[in-house]
Amino acid sequence: ADGPAVLPTGTVQTGYRQTILGMAMWALYCLLSVYIMALIVLICLDFYGLTWHQTAGCVFGTEGMWWWMLFTWFFHSIWYACFVIKYHAIRNFFRTRCPLADAEEVMMWQRKEVESFVMDTHVLVQALRWVTDMMHL
Repeated sequence: ADGPAVLPTGTVQTGYRQTILGMAMWALYCLLSVYIMALIVLICLDFYGLTWHQTAGCVFGTEGMWWWMLFTWFFHSIWYACFVIKYHAIRNFFRTRCPLADAEEVMMWQRKEVESFVMDTHVLVQALRWVTDMMHL
């Protein structure tokens, strides 16, 4: 079966194998991460006038330079937060799910029972639980 295998102990196993396209996309993702890091350094240096021309605003000009710096910083923060939090899930996103017998890598996790002490949960809490359950499948 292509789906995850659930052991009697509750452990879930999912098999993945690499493809050439997946490896190329993972390499592109890593190169893009390095590019974003270099871009934030360049914008910071340009913002403070520490580039090769020794004047502020050489790359994006002085009009709206704060917007580029702020946008790049926020994008950079979100990009790396996602990378750090979901590293294995992102790497497996570029792999093909396959039967465990053909797998090059097997991901295993243990499902845990959650105790709920509140009888009437808020809709937002239910939505967040649903999202976290979907992220582990």
